[in-house]
Amino acid sequence: MKSKFTTVDIIAMVAELNERLAGMRVVQVYDTDHKTYLFKLQRPEQKAVLLLESGARIHATEYEWPKNPAPSGFSMKLRKHIRNKRLESIRQLGVDRVVDLQFGSGEVAHHVILELYDRGNLVLTDHQYTILNILRPRTDAESVRFASKENYPLDKARLYETRSEQQLREVLSAAKEGDVLKKIINPHLDFGAALIEHLLLEAGFPAQARLGHEFHIEEDMHRLVAAIRAGEAVLRNEQQDFKGIVTYRVERRSAGGQKGGQKGGSDAGGDTEMVTYQEFHPLLYAQHADQPHHTFLSFTAAVDEFFSKLESQKLDMKAVQQEREALKKLDNVRRDHQRRLEALELAQRDDRWRAELITSNAQLVDGAALVVRSALANQIDWREIGRIVQEAQKRGDPVARSIKALKLETNHITMLLHDPYQEESDEDEEDGSEDGREDAAPPAEKADQSSHIRPMLVDIDLDLSALANATRYFGQKRTAAKKQQKTIESSFKAMKSAEQKTKQTLKEAATIASINKARRVHWFERFLWFISSENYLVLGGRDQQQNEILVRRYLKPGDIYVHGDLHGAASLVVKNPTGAEVPPKTLNEAGSFAVCNSSAWDAKIVTSAWWVHAHQVSKTAPTGEYLTTGSFMVRGKKNYLPPCQLTLGFAVLFKLEESSIERHRGERRVRTVESEDGPRPVPAAEEPSSAAGDEDGAQEDGAASSQDGEDEKEDSGEKDSEDEKEEKKDDSEEEEKEEKTDSKEEEEKDSAEEDAKGESEEENEFPDTNVEVKHLKGSKFTVEVTSPTDSRPADNPFPKLPGPKPAAARRGGKKPTGPPPAGKEKKQNCAPPPQPRGKRSKMKRAKEKYKDQDDEEREARMAILQVTVPQDCQILEELTGLPVEEDELLYAVPVCAPWSTVLGYKFKVKLTPSAGKKGKAAKTAVQSFLTDKAATPRERDLIKSVRLEDVTRNFPGRVKVVLPQAARAKKK
Repeated sequence: MKSKFTTVDIIAMVAELNERLAGMRVVQVYDTDHKTYLFKLQRPEQKAVLLLESGARIHATEYEWPKNPAPSGFSMKLRKHIRNKRLESIRQLGVDRVVDLQFGSGEVAHHVILELYDRGNLVLTDHQYTILNILRPRTDAESVRFASKENYPLDKARLYETRSEQQLREVLSAAKEGDVLKKIINPHLDFGAALIEHLLLEAGFPAQARLGHEFHIEEDMHRLVAAIRAGEAVLRNEQQDFKGIVTYRVERRSAGGQKGGQKGGSDAGGDTEMVTYQEFHPLLYAQHADQPHHTFLSFTAAVDEFFSKLESQKLDMKAVQQEREALKKLDNVRRDHQRRLEALELAQRDDRWRAELITSNAQLVDGAALVVRSALANQIDWREIGRIVQEAQKRGDPVARSIKALKLETNHITMLLHDPYQEESDEDEEDGSEDGREDAAPPAEKADQSSHIRPMLVDIDLDLSALANATRYFGQKRTAAKKQQKTIESSFKAMKSAEQKTKQTLKEAATIASINKARRVHWFERFLWFISSENYLVLGGRDQQQNEILVRRYLKPGDIYVHGDLHGAASLVVKNPTGAEVPPKTLNEAGSFAVCNSSAWDAKIVTSAWWVHAHQVSKTAPTGEYLTTGSFMVRGKKNYLPPCQLTLGFAVLFKLEESSIERHRGERRVRTVESEDGPRPVPAAEEPSSAAGDEDGAQEDGAASSQDGEDEKEDSGEKDSEDEKEEKKDDSEEEEKEEKTDSKEEEEKDSAEEDAKGESEEENEFPDTNVEVKHLKGSKFTVEVTSPTDSRPADNPFPKLPGPKPAAARRGGKKPTGPPPAGKEKKQNCAPPPQPRGKRSKMKRAKEKYKDQDDEEREARMAILQVTVPQDCQILEELTGLPVEEDELLYAVPVCAPWSTVLGYKFKVKLTPSAGKKGKAAKTAVQSFLTDKAATPRERDLIKSVRLEDVTRNFPGRVKVVLPQAARAKKK
């Protein structure tokens, strides 16, 4: 599979990009990885994105490529020097695979040089080609340094040299006869292997033409020179009709549910076709004309399509490779069984033939055995016995001639026995010559030819007679027959088991491939992260750079910042999109996570962390000080958390399909006594005392808030005092407006009742009490108070009403003491928080504007405005650690979190500090999940698809896996 540009590719791409992108301005520069960069270009009514990958490619792209959230240092340098500059030109340096992009003109010009050979490089220079920044500093073989403040060696670029006919003759004459022609001339030309093969085919030579065979120097030299001149025209860019060609190959892969591996291929009904891209070219070469290919209008479109599908095709090819290996194993098992049965059948035939030959030549066998036994009995030397047999053979003794070898160390002799009942010896020789062809015949044919016994070498035991030797061979034949029968009986079970394993392997390969395609990496997975037991997303930086990104980009008002006074402790952010108070349990879990991801893990030190609000964290250092990357200034009080244990949990979360989300809604929520046991009814006699207790608590909270306000004033200094003056001024203006409004209400008698009711609603002090103000005469008024839950005594129907609140009380001062009003609800924490000062009049106008709007109309208007829940909350609702059988699961996400957080998950193990390696711990944990009896097949498939590197990257250090009790018992 082609993965890099050739010289011809660069010529075609530079021509297209110059025509399309020259004159556009750089809007922004992004990086997708350490060697791939995106240049966003723009001109009036036209936009484009130019992609540069060091050592591989350059092309315009229409696809959305993932961008790193934090630009690299090289990206920042590019932004500094070339942003908002015009792309003046794109050119190739000589015939080297180096592209020079010029941004700006004159003395303010800058060049971005892309090297597409070897390991590649990306260089930023000024107008004099002085290197400002380089992606990969190096020193080449000629001691030319590629580093900052060095000049880029433009003079080292190779220029194209036309090869004369004489030079080509010298190159061909130096080669050996039989060498492939294109391999001989390729090192001496800059065409590339694909273009050379195309030129040879166009000139009438075979693709693998060899010197001295299909190509002769004297006869075919003129055709070769003409072909090379055509290639030189391409390099001079005289070829104007460049287009995009992508060749592909159709792979057949067996469906997971079908049986594969049958001879002649799998069932076509169960196969699926998979297209894999092979190469991209700017011309349709002759060698690709008969191959399947796609044609694009431009070369840049073809390259963009090729590389955009490359990643998914790698996953498909990996699945195909696994399927091929599984089918190969099945074929090996089948062939092994077949060979075993054939060997047993041949052994039976040979043993039967040997026994029959011994029986037919019983007198000859007994005579030979008697001669050898007599010589041994006379204690003749073994070498002397061999010489005696050779002398007898020379004399023509038939017994000696039948002896072919003496194996006296095993008390055997080897005899060549013939069938004495065959009519002529010529027929015997013909039968012996056809023996080789007979062995190659199928077993069925061999069985039919069993009546023709060929001459064979037979081992004779000297301790046994001829008939006893024949009986021994007949016994071996019966033993082989029994073994064959057992093999046939067991082969069915073995083949069925092998087919089931193969089918399961194919299914797993297809499933994992589909899971990997559906797997979407969430934005928070690049950080340390977990979801608290109360559904709060907690993020942590893996290093100083991520700590900086986390606080600068993701720490919003209302969030909580958690850290520890330890070396290497991560900066954690507890995302709080609702703005409500974060529960203590979530804060404790975040603190435990911060401590575990610090040096305390390896040192096994039990300590605590602390948390502050988002507004207390800033990047502004005190005067004369400097904050390094990943360091922040925390102002105000730190809230320390209790010490925590060094225990983490590794678990698996599953992505739910949309129809299964509602089944798990509220799975992670804030659990209180009221939510667990339900509301407890309070007797009427206890209401006053409990209400008074609530008021006392409110007073204490007010005192604490006032004390916090004083602390904030000390930190903020003069700015708070100025804000207070402005707020006082606003309050005084509001009071004047209210007095004017009251004077107008005195003149309007008919609207007095409605205005009084409006004031009672705005005060929101007595929600269940109706107050009516009636005008009597002049400036006299009467007040009537009614309440459905009023428990006043009958002798006091009109209690004294509290006067208007002073301005200090409205600004958050202490509440007036006294008994609580009757009918006031006890649950104070359910009421909405008071609005900030300065926004009361705005809220008043909003209430007046939307007072006639009902709930249905409000919901419809909100739907029109497309008001949705925060994206973070929506993502968290789609992940669950407690899947059920009815759920439709898409993929698995590994997570490492405090042990108390994952305690209720289905798949979990405990992690403690130890000397164990991460990789071994991850394999142990995943294996325990796969062997869990409660796991469904779909859950096992999803867990298998999780990569080990995704698991180990979240481990804090060297760990020990503590398996659940059931898993430990099973392991033992």
